[in-house]
Amino acid sequence: MRKLSLLAIVLILALVVAGCGGNTGPKEDNKANESKQEKIVLKVGHAMPASHHFQAGLEKFKELVAQKSNGQVEVEIFASGVLGGTRDRVEAVKMGTGDMELVGSPSLARWVPETFIFDMPYLITSYEQADAIMDGEIGQAIKDAAYEKGFKLLEFGENGFRNAFNKYRPIKTLKDIEGLKLRVYPSQAYIDTFEALKALPMSTDWGELYTALSQGTVDGAEATEAHFITNKFYEANQKYFSNTRHMYVPVVFIMNKAKFDGFSPEIQKAIQEAATEAMKYQRNLSRKQTEDYVKQMKELGVEVNDLDNVQEFKEATQHIWDKYADKIGKELLEKAKNMK
Repeated sequence: MRKLSLLAIVLILALVVAGCGGNTGPKEDNKANESKQEKIVLKVGHAMPASHHFQAGLEKFKELVAQKSNGQVEVEIFASGVLGGTRDRVEAVKMGTGDMELVGSPSLARWVPETFIFDMPYLITSYEQADAIMDGEIGQAIKDAAYEKGFKLLEFGENGFRNAFNKYRPIKTLKDIEGLKLRVYPSQAYIDTFEALKALPMSTDWGELYTALSQGTVDGAEATEAHFITNKFYEANQKYFSNTRHMYVPVVFIMNKAKFDGFSPEIQKAIQEAATEAMKYQRNLSRKQTEDYVKQMKELGVEVNDLDNVQEFKEATQHIWDKYADKIGKELLEKAKNMK
């Protein structure tokens, strides 16, 4: 009996020790798993050359999100539209076959009509007004509307004020722009605007624009200073760059909503914070570079000029605001008008 009792005590002690050891193993394994989390790879594209500030903004995002996620999130950047055309890429992000895209706001308006607010000619006239719209109540309303349509609009970056350029003459008055065949952003609001100015808006694909300018299929186009220089349009017979500043266009940094929602709160926070910081960096860089690009144009022999009377351009196009008021939302449009 005594031997039996001793044997029972030994068995009980062995079970206790085994139980303690069993609890320790999984805890250590969990810690090891936490330190070896699966890497998240996100692909993001844009339509501009790698020399453009879109690329710089995305490189900043890549750097920041790696830091904020302790290396768990890796970003791959694809410039010059290599992932596909702008419209197809935005649709891919919506459907979830694409991760992210940095794209001009008019490309989002197909699904999020509130975004048409940035397509209204001469509505936004200063960087201060643009920032107040993007960073305030109107910007948040657009983000909320985008979320309902399957997009996570992480942040607004900057495309910039768009201007007209051509091979024939400086545009100073309404008479100067009349009859010019100008490639415009593929948005109905842009077509409406240039028809109101009595130009001939063309729907040439962006990727074919350099060739169209060189061959004279179109007389000119409208874009930002950065687009003009980084795409070397000055080599395609474009001698006159006129500061029409007809629209201010942001870029929207969009992500598939379901993909974003599927991440842990920590990863979501890292992505959101990195996107916000990177797009603020990109906006500032865009504005600094714009001044440098104007200097480069002049050095390259491009004639740069202002309008004689911007008010006549505004009056010729202001009826377009009324046409799009219901799509945008009259309340949002009124708020933007009052932000001067």
